[in-house]
Amino acid sequence: VRDYVARSGAILGLSVPGFWLGTLVVVLPAIYFGWSPPIEFTRFDDDPWRHLAQFLLPGFLLGVASAASIMRLTRTQLLEVLRQDYGRTAWSKGLAEPRVVL
Repeated sequence: VRDYVARSGAILGLSVPGFWLGTLVVVLPAIYFGWSPPIEFTRFDDDPWRHLAQFLLPGFLLGVASAASIMRLTRTQLLEVLRQDYGRTAWSKGLAEPRVVL
C-alpha cells in the first residue's frame, strides 16, 4: 500500500505544472491558515529572517519535481537489484526484507 501511495505521489509530483503547484502553495495556506508568504522583497540587511523565509516556498517547489524523479529512479533500481540471484537467495534462506535491502 505504501508503495502505491508513494508511486502515485511521485507521478503527481512529476505531472503537475510548476506554475499550478506554485499557485496552490501560495493560495491554500492563505485560505486555510490565514498565512500568506511575503510577497514584497525584503533586503537581508533589513530583516534577515524574513529575507530567508522568501526562499522556503521556491525551494520546496523546486525540490518536489527533483524528489519525485529521484524516488522513481531509486525504486526502479532497488527492484532491479532485488530481482537478481543473490536477492532471491537471501529471501529463500529466510532473511527479512529490511535485512535483504540493506
